[in-house]
Amino acid sequence: QDLCSAVVTFNVRATDNCTANPSIVSTPASGTAFPLGFTTVRSKAKDNAGNIADCVFTIEVEDGQAPSITCPANKTVSNNPGICGARVSFSVSAADNCTANPTITSNHATGSVFPVGATVVTSIATDDAGKSADCSFTITVNDEEPPVVTCPASIRVRNDLGVCGAKVSFTTTATDNCTTNPTITSTHASGSEFPVGVTTVTSTGKDEFDNESDCSFTVTVRDQEPPSISCPPNITINIEDSTDPSNTGTPTVGDNCSANPPSHRDRRINGSCNSEFTLNRNWRVTDIHSNANGCVQIIQVIDVTPPVLTLPDNITVTCDTTTAATGVATATDNGDPNPVVGYSDEVVEGDCTLKCVINRTWTATDECGNSNSKIQKITKDVTPKVNEALTDNNGNPAPLVLGFSQTTLTINRGDAGCIVRWLPYVEGSVEGLLPRDRNVTVTGDCLPGGNKMQNGRITNPMLGEALLLNLYLRLNPEFGEKKLSDIECVIPPIVKQLFNMDHDQEADINEFRDRVNDALPSNLSPVQVNGLLEVLRCITGPIELCD
Repeated sequence: QDLCSAVVTFNVRATDNCTANPSIVSTPASGTAFPLGFTTVRSKAKDNAGNIADCVFTIEVEDGQAPSITCPANKTVSNNPGICGARVSFSVSAADNCTANPTITSNHATGSVFPVGATVVTSIATDDAGKSADCSFTITVNDEEPPVVTCPASIRVRNDLGVCGAKVSFTTTATDNCTTNPTITSTHASGSEFPVGVTTVTSTGKDEFDNESDCSFTVTVRDQEPPSISCPPNITINIEDSTDPSNTGTPTVGDNCSANPPSHRDRRINGSCNSEFTLNRNWRVTDIHSNANGCVQIIQVIDVTPPVLTLPDNITVTCDTTTAATGVATATDNGDPNPVVGYSDEVVEGDCTLKCVINRTWTATDECGNSNSKIQKITKDVTPKVNEALTDNNGNPAPLVLGFSQTTLTINRGDAGCIVRWLPYVEGSVEGLLPRDRNVTVTGDCLPGGNKMQNGRITNPMLGEALLLNLYLRLNPEFGEKKLSDIECVIPPIVKQLFNMDHDQEADINEFRDRVNDALPSNLSPVQVNGLLEVLRCITGPIELCD
């Protein structure tokens, strides 16, 4: 074994006529190692006589031993980058008893590319004799290369109308060294709705051998939709009403995501008065992503409320009807701190020479022209003043007596109200004091003797003017000391003659009063009466009992 020869034993026989066992010599001798192939053996027989005979035969040594072949151990490798296999080199060796280098063939050449998976390599060694032997081993190529996943560039979009997000489509691709269409999964599906903000999408590619790789990109959805806002209706309110939104209204807001509470700023436009103005209320709303929207509400503030007027009490006064004596109305206003307060007087009863009723209409007006009016009733009654004239300095009664001798009219202190009723007189005929030759004292019925009356008032101007002058002089004694010339009254000659007044001697008013009283009962001529009345009226014209 393992030798490229064979020990061959053979037997050559020889017979001889003489020699029983001729000697036989073979070349090569039996039992020697014959080389591979054909070897000619020449055998010579020699008898004892020296006779020689030979024969030739061939011994063929055939190579019946196959080569020995050695395969490497099973081998596992990773795929080469980018291909679905691996280039693998291996070495198979063979030995043979005859052939120095048996021929080795393999069904997969060393250094070739083996596909992913297990590949059985069979190698055959063949010697020159055609004998062969084989061996096998397995080359396993594992795909350890993950797919190449390609993500799109980061995506930026605006929100879909009315939605706090956007539907976004994208394409992620994957290639692999082995798998034609790797499976791709993403954390967010293409075409799904992405919320406002930044969302990271991770896409994973997986091949048939469970190799995985991933890539990531961001989807940014920007909320560019402003919130909706609807202002409350324009409104007109009075100055007393609050302009706070709790009274004037708040807007309705909405947003595709979320809106902040609305805020406002007011721009005031002054009106015709300080209490009236217009507010342009600019409402503004922002959402959580700073988008803004606004609207304008117009608030008209008007003042239609008049001032509140507070009157002094109704009052009865003797003389002074001015506000210093009767009081002053006050007013407050909702908008004007200083409403204008004024008044007007209307005599609604009587004559204010002695007694009357005045309706004092107070009016308060604010700067917007709103006004309020109320009436204060003021009664003027100079009866106390007349009573004062009918009282002496010691407080005792001092009756007033007009006329002289047997024709007089006496008015006592308790009848002062009668004088107030009689005056001012009603313009009538001028005549003497009546009744003649009779002394009359006024009583509670306030009848002035026989002197005529109309609606409770005397009609004799002479009597009326005489009453007024007498009362005034009692209240103002110093006035009686004035000369007639001091009051610039023209004394007609007929009057001077009547009272014995010459040019060198001037009477004072007291003297004139006395002569008038004396003349009241007299029968005077019309010229005398008119002259006397003219002077009386000149004296009494500018005076009042309340002076």
